[in-house]
Amino acid sequence: MALQQSDYCAWNIWASFHDQPALPFRYQPLGEMLTLGIDEATISGLGLQLAGPLAHLTRRLVYLYRLPTLNHQIAVAFNWITQPLLSLISE
Repeated sequence: MALQQSDYCAWNIWASFHDQPALPFRYQPLGEMLTLGIDEATISGLGLQLAGPLAHLTRRLVYLYRLPTLNHQIAVAFNWITQPLLSLISE
């Protein structure tokens, strides 16, 4: 919800300085995504329901997509790839 609100907030702040009308916030429910342990998740919303490893992968891809910059996306993806490898090496 915060990402949806941020667009309206930014517009309304700009509008207040430029004598433009404020926009009323309209929440659009997009569903829910939950991690349920290692490599498990559940997703529901927009007519889609997934569970298990496929939901886990989908959730991660959506999470990466919603990050604000390419640098953030690369850093998080790199961490996701390297952490399991480092865990294997340290065992």
